[in-house]
Amino acid sequence: MANAFYRNKLDTIGSKLDIGYSYISYGLRDPSALETEFLNGNGAESHSRDSLFTKTIGKSMVHVANIDLEKHLFKSLVFNTGSKFTASNTDYSMDYRNGLNEQSPLDPLKSNRFLYSEYILAFYGTVAKSFKQWDFKVGIRAEQTNYHGKSVTTEQTIGRNQWNFFPSAFLNRKFGENHSLTLSYNRTIDRPGFRQLNPFVTYVSLNSIQEGNPNLRSYFSNNLQLEYLLKRKYSFTVGYQNTNNAITENLTNIGDVIISRDENITDNNNVFTSLYIPIKLTNWWEINTSATLRYRTIDIHGTEALNRSKFTQYLRTASKFNLPRKYFVEVSGFYKTSDFYGIYDQQRVGKLDINIKKSFLNDRLTSSFELQDPFHLYKPRYEINTAEFTRNVLRNRLDFVRYIGVFFTYNFSSGKKQDNKENVDAAGNEARGRL
Repeated sequence: MANAFYRNKLDTIGSKLDIGYSYISYGLRDPSALETEFLNGNGAESHSRDSLFTKTIGKSMVHVANIDLEKHLFKSLVFNTGSKFTASNTDYSMDYRNGLNEQSPLDPLKSNRFLYSEYILAFYGTVAKSFKQWDFKVGIRAEQTNYHGKSVTTEQTIGRNQWNFFPSAFLNRKFGENHSLTLSYNRTIDRPGFRQLNPFVTYVSLNSIQEGNPNLRSYFSNNLQLEYLLKRKYSFTVGYQNTNNAITENLTNIGDVIISRDENITDNNNVFTSLYIPIKLTNWWEINTSATLRYRTIDIHGTEALNRSKFTQYLRTASKFNLPRKYFVEVSGFYKTSDFYGIYDQQRVGKLDINIKKSFLNDRLTSSFELQDPFHLYKPRYEINTAEFTRNVLRNRLDFVRYIGVFFTYNFSSGKKQDNKENVDAAGNEARGRL
């Protein structure tokens, strides 16, 4: 990833013109071999093994260009306008071979290649005004999305060209120095990941496969939130979120083969309240705690429409200890009661992490020792019930969550430290997240 950024300060009261460009290149090589043994009651192989080798090769290139103008008309009136253009091209192929290595015979019926190009042009603007104890901001963003996808193997094509609009509003009222209320609304978009759109079939086992879905569509959410802030650090928030046609994993079956596929099949409604409390107990010990209560309902589209709901409690806390000789220890964790895993039932889950830091050489060198889930508490469980089958899943060991890491950071700067860094938001962050 590379960024180029230019800023021209237009006056002394904060007006500025920003011009940016981001380039993102992503490459993937993912080989895997799957071998299945068939054993009889005595533990002996009953017939020949089934072997399958797959190799996914992918590349993505994303170009993002933006221009933004921030104009301070008066001290308390700010006008923002701008435009952003994103061009994405991906090329993914999956080869299937009947064996356990790359030299095995190719299976042309299972192999596939998918090309996808997408162009997003956005225009946006906001007006912000402050007076006495009030602050407000209103904005609108318009986006044109044009995409095209093609399976080279099957010649199946997809395409869409559409406009979408995203309003936003923000209102803040201060009550003295220690109290404030903020009411906000915005409409947001979530786009499918590039790999989710590939129509490939991945074999987890002979009885479990995952299918990509090139027909996935972006989905939209309306968000309304009211926040009370005390002494600029304690917060109490209530909110509501509505989402239509969200992307959700859907499991079906053909005989004894279970098929997993992402689809736009759910409408979600969330009502929540959350509390954030930071407490400094001593000069060397502070605790930050947040708690959220959420009531969620989901409407599942399909052959049989289904409505479900859950009341979920979520607690997260972090204790920070500043110890002698520049040692720093943080113990953090969370606990969540029953929730949804997509459209399925997930049981309660918790986790605890430990991070130890130490500074050396006049704070130039910092070392950290991280223990992610050292007590093996994180064991997600979820249950899938359909008309044809029931599956109970316990992920008993997640190596990508449970790990030990040692990190070192050294600051080479010299002279008086000055913080002149401009506040820059790289324009390619959204596209990078879809990789």
